[in-house]
Amino acid sequence: MNRSFVIGLASLSLAVASLVPVYVHAQEGPQSQSGDSVAKPKKPTEAPQPEEQPIPSEYKKPKDIPADTPTFRS
Repeated sequence: MNRSFVIGLASLSLAVASLVPVYVHAQEGPQSQSGDSVAKPKKPTEAPQPEEQPIPSEYKKPKDIPADTPTFRS
């Protein structure tokens, strides 16, 4: 029984010792690379485009309505 206890203890200590480097290596964290930025440089600002005519609405009341037409409101 003494010999099996020593073999079990040795195998357990070997298993624990093999896991320690993995645990220690995992604690290092990511390597920081402080190099150039990955963002694209901004393009130079261009002159703003002139205002265009607004798109005419299909739902506006026409200006040339006869006076005797009925008015509907919701």
